[in-house]
Amino acid sequence: MAPTDSPLTISQVLHDGMCIIEIAGRLDSHTSPDAQAKFIEATKHHQRILLDCSHTTFMSSAGLRAIILAHRAARDAGGKLAVCIASSAVMETVQVSAIDQVIPIAPTLQQAMAELR
Repeated sequence: MAPTDSPLTISQVLHDGMCIIEIAGRLDSHTSPDAQAKFIEATKHHQRILLDCSHTTFMSSAGLRAIILAHRAARDAGGKLAVCIASSAVMETVQVSAIDQVIPIAPTLQQAMAELR
């Protein structure tokens, strides 16, 4: 990987009153602090946050922590957060942690958006 390449890219769009944050690449101990800061910042400006992890290739416990803290920040601000996870490997990590029992997790973007409506 070249020095300017990042193992994670994050983009944000507004769609149908939702802030959709796309996370592409590895959400791990190296990349999660920046991602977490962006997630938390979004909760200060938007009531409905969708974390689109359909292009996330790996998620460590640090990535899970970033999602949990974003969920708490959204809830504390009176908002709501949902997550889209398409990868079976990433979904397995989420299921082992059991955060899917607390945070709405969906396999498609459309289903995750429905969780926020």
